[in-house]
This record gives sequence, C-alpha cells and structure tokens, in this order.
Amino acid sequence: VPPDAHTSFEGLARRLLRAIEQPMVLPGGVAATVGMSIGEAVLAPGADPTAVLNAADADMYKMKSRLPTRTTGDVVRQA
Repeated sequence: VPPDAHTSFEGLARRLLRAIEQPMVLPGGVAATVGMSIGEAVLAPGADPTAVLNAADADMYKMKSRLPTRTTGDVVRQA
C-alpha cells in the first residue's frame, strides 16, 4: 500500500477485515464467510523489496497462527 499521511496501517487493516467479514451469498443461496490475516512491513528507501515482502509474509503467518483473523504488530486488534 502506498504511504498516505492520512491513513494508518491499522485503520486500513480494520476496514479490510470489516469488509471481508460480510457474508457472501453463493449460488444456491448459500451464505459464506471468510477470514483474513494481514502482515505488515515497511519498505524504506534502499531496502530490498524481496526481504520486505518476506518480512510481511512472516508477520502474516505469525498473526495467522494466533487467531483466524488478525492484523499485525504487537498491538493486535480484531475488527
């Protein structure tokens, strides 16, 4: 996600989690819900993009191991 001075990662993650928790109606009238885990890493100038992506991926798996739907960091909140 490109940097935005008006949007925090935590706020974005909460909005994504709220949007995904809404049930989806599948063919045949079946309602389905899904969960999501979100990882966070910051790409600083000069940083290796692959290493940063790997860090975000590791963070996402750390959150996934705690609960089915999580945001990142030590301050973890559910939507």
